[in-house]
Amino acid sequence: MVPELLYPNVLFAILGFWKVLGAIAILVPRFPRLKEWAYAGIFFDLTGAAASCAWVGGYGAYAFHVIAPLIIMFF
Repeated sequence: MVPELLYPNVLFAILGFWKVLGAIAILVPRFPRLKEWAYAGIFFDLTGAAASCAWVGGYGAYAFHVIAPLIIMFF
């Protein structure tokens, strides 16, 4: 049985929008302060994803959903 996070669907649209803007901010040359905030946002997003999955019991058979965001965060 897959654990359910029970987040509203609109949250995924909002996060997706900000992820696209963060990726653009990282790819655009210059603007070091903006890049710094984009990297901070990615860090918060990935650690939040890992914590959310761990909170609902995503470890065990679904440990990949907890470990993968933490591994990606270090890249």
